[in-house]
Amino acid sequence: MPPRADFKWKPIERWIGPWPTSPLHEVYQAFANQFDPAALEAHTKRVAREWSVETGQIEGAYDIDPAAAALLVEEGFNASQIPEQSNGLSQERVHAILCDTEAVLEFDRPLTPHYVRALHQQLMNNIDTRDVHVNNPVTGHIRVEQCPLRKGEYKKEPNNPTRQDSGAHEYCPPFAVDAEMDRLFTLYKEMESECAPPELLAAWLHLAFVQIHPFEDGNGRVARALATAVLMKAGLPPLTVIRDMRPRYIGALESADDGDRQPLLEFFESCLYRQIFLLWSEIDPDPPQAPLVRPTTGFPSTWHEASTHLNRLRSSTIGWLAGIRANFAAASPVQEPLITVMPLSLAAANVAVTQYWGESAIRRVAEPPSPESLVLSASAMVSILFHRFHDTRPGLAAVTATLTLDGAVKNIGHPFFITFKAPGEAAFQQWLDRNLTEAIRLWQQAL
Repeated sequence: MPPRADFKWKPIERWIGPWPTSPLHEVYQAFANQFDPAALEAHTKRVAREWSVETGQIEGAYDIDPAAAALLVEEGFNASQIPEQSNGLSQERVHAILCDTEAVLEFDRPLTPHYVRALHQQLMNNIDTRDVHVNNPVTGHIRVEQCPLRKGEYKKEPNNPTRQDSGAHEYCPPFAVDAEMDRLFTLYKEMESECAPPELLAAWLHLAFVQIHPFEDGNGRVARALATAVLMKAGLPPLTVIRDMRPRYIGALESADDGDRQPLLEFFESCLYRQIFLLWSEIDPDPPQAPLVRPTTGFPSTWHEASTHLNRLRSSTIGWLAGIRANFAAASPVQEPLITVMPLSLAAANVAVTQYWGESAIRRVAEPPSPESLVLSASAMVSILFHRFHDTRPGLAAVTATLTLDGAVKNIGHPFFITFKAPGEAAFQQWLDRNLTEAIRLWQQAL
């Protein structure tokens, strides 16, 4: 992953509790329990293959286009279905890398520095070289050289990358890596003993590891494998960062580097809710049309609470926005944003999953403002969208924020997910405030 040029390394620090309760494990298991065991196993294998493809794809280790990736995920890894690579890697070598990566998910060992070195050895087993950026002190140009990669060994030289016309991004110096890696797992065990939620533990471990950057190359893949180990230990799916999510992934890590960890936590939650959505989208209430799903008499009654929670949050949002209308008018009497609240029902079968968790904007906001809309002016529109993903399939909903400027629609932040577990009002208020503030900042920046 591309490093920031202005980051100065400092010893890692733990996050301090008290820890919030998390519904993720309970919700994931509730959806998984609707599956026949054989169907759940097949789904789990597809998830593992997607994780294996995408974790190398976002690092540029190979180039597998979305259509080919979908085929590999659905049918299994087959070298003949891997596209020809512009970087010279053979189809067989890419196939070997994918298999090496998938095998990591079978690791079942205590999280220790030794485990991390074994992860690196396995992930990089079929990767023999690394790119080294060499700066010419006379011309200032940076050239890329290929050097042998030491696998399962900590770095011997600094790996602080430099960029033209910018400073260096500082990682842990080599002499301090051993001590920092020991400290990494000491702090992890402290947080684990205090019952920190697994997604929070995974986010912290990922961030702290990449700040150390102990290996010459492959640190991003190891970080995601470490986070995945934490999640799977808690009965959750892997941390799958698909290619469309990469900009937000990098942005969330940069915010955490600057001391704001909330975007990173929201990103990890988004990744997990995406996995819940994948489970949910395979569940059908009509067994004859879905023979792999365990026959049921319908969805659990508790799942219908998701719609109740959605409606309650929508009502509170309308009231909250009405309360700030006068503030906008007073602050900017000439050109205020138009803020709307509208329900949105999207059939899962007709909408790509990446629209919710990637960079693609949801384009359904070009509807007439609803009666509850707060129309301030036509210069811009901030939309708070309440999604029932399917009218006949309960249990999962979400709220998103978008900004429309000159006809272009941009997603703001990460979705706020709603399930049959009651969402925290304070957490939703924080989400709403953060995203509305960001939308208005972007609008003012464009004036």
